[in-house]
Amino acid sequence: MINRTQRPRRVFTSIVLSTVLVGGLASCSSDASIEKFCEEGSALGEGPDVDAGSDPDAVMEATRAVIDDAKKVEAPDEIKDDWKVTLDGFSEYVGAFDGVDLSDEEATLKASETAFAALEDPEFTAATERVSTFVDENCTEESASPTE
Repeated sequence: MINRTQRPRRVFTSIVLSTVLVGGLASCSSDASIEKFCEEGSALGEGPDVDAGSDPDAVMEATRAVIDDAKKVEAPDEIKDDWKVTLDGFSEYVGAFDGVDLSDEEATLKASETAFAALEDPEFTAATERVSTFVDENCTEESASPTE
């Protein structure tokens, strides 16, 4: 059974690693900027390997590292602004836990409320959806064939 302090970590880890940071993608359309974005996104999906049930501080540290790496990825012009809004939202989420003793369930739950507010922001949600759609339309899991 997942306790209340594990839920936010599992949800966030899942969101970051599978939806927004374009993990698991290997190739893209022939446009060089898009191709580079997809390749760099694929590299984000390859690390770090941290179990969401492990030490909460290690999970947050790994999440911060993924976000920092994602900020180095140059998004194509079509989604540049949305990529920034998305990463800013996740930075705000993680920032809500700064200085919080993650072994303190009450403090973690309070920080979680603030953190999830960032992910529920309509601008963040819309930007995340546009990034996801762009990735779905321009990147493929097949390593050798670009999408048409």
